Amino acid sequence: SGSSILAHPQQKGNPLLKELTHQRWEHAEIAPDYHIAQSTCALFLQLKYHRLHPEYIHQRIKAISGMYSHRLLILQHDVDASSSEPAIRELTKISIVNNLTLLLAWTPQEAAQWLEKYKMCEFKGAELIRGRPKETQRERMSDVLTQPTGVNKADATALMAKFGSIRNISQATADDLSDIPGMGEIKIKRLREAF
Repeated sequence: SGSSILAHPQQKGNPLLKELTHQRWEHAEIAPDYHIAQSTCALFLQLKYHRLHPEYIHQRIKAISGMYSHRLLILQHDVDASSSEPAIRELTKISIVNNLTLLLAWTPQEAAQWLEKYKMCEFKGAELIRGRPKETQRERMSDVLTQPTGVNKADATALMAKFGSIRNISQATADDLSDIPGMGEIKIKRLREAF
């Protein structure tokens, strides 16, 4: 059903299913481990299982080849952390090459939360991630200027009032910048380094 997360029959007994408390789910004959939305699916992999059966993930990726524009690999980290780095590095490369988003979970509950979060975003647009667009050029300029550590909104407003544009600010001398109240040596240095 469109409102449920669909789980592949192989996922029967996966502890994460018991942790799906905010979204309905049901078993279905599907290619991925989890069908979240029309364009989103997830494969689930425990790191311990991957170390015993490294070929498994390649078979699962092949099963969803050409399907879904957004494909997740939920990796449950269930082994000693000190020995897991090479396997995680390998799975990161596999994810990049196969256009998968790698999501790390430490527990079945965290793995379930990833599924639920993606399901909740099913009908939300990209603005959920991007945030509200800045309305004015002044707001956008202020955001650019406050990126260097120590330059605050008041400084940004004063800089824009005096110089009028990012280009003029970037070309201003240290002496010109020091005329702005609140712009000391450290802020000027950081601002100039940013440009």
